[in-house]
Amino acid sequence: MRRAMEVLRRVGPQQTKDVFPNPIDHPYFGQIFLAGALQLIGYPNSLNPSMIVKGSARSNTAVHITEMLWLIPRVLIGLLAVADTFLIY
Repeated sequence: MRRAMEVLRRVGPQQTKDVFPNPIDHPYFGQIFLAGALQLIGYPNSLNPSMIVKGSARSNTAVHITEMLWLIPRVLIGLLAVADTFLIY
């Protein structure tokens, strides 16, 4: 997910040697595909975090926004897993 977000920010799919000693450790298709799918739906800007409620519900709203940010990639990968299962069998 981190690398897909880096592709969305136009940093690139590869780590630098300063961050990771072996930058080529995964095939690029997964992170580029995930970044492309997230770009199509406008992630993370498609969720509107500016609707934070002030007061006691503020922490609950922050938790809800974080859950929603992780829900979209989970559903996307889940749908891909189901599609792969049908392709294999």
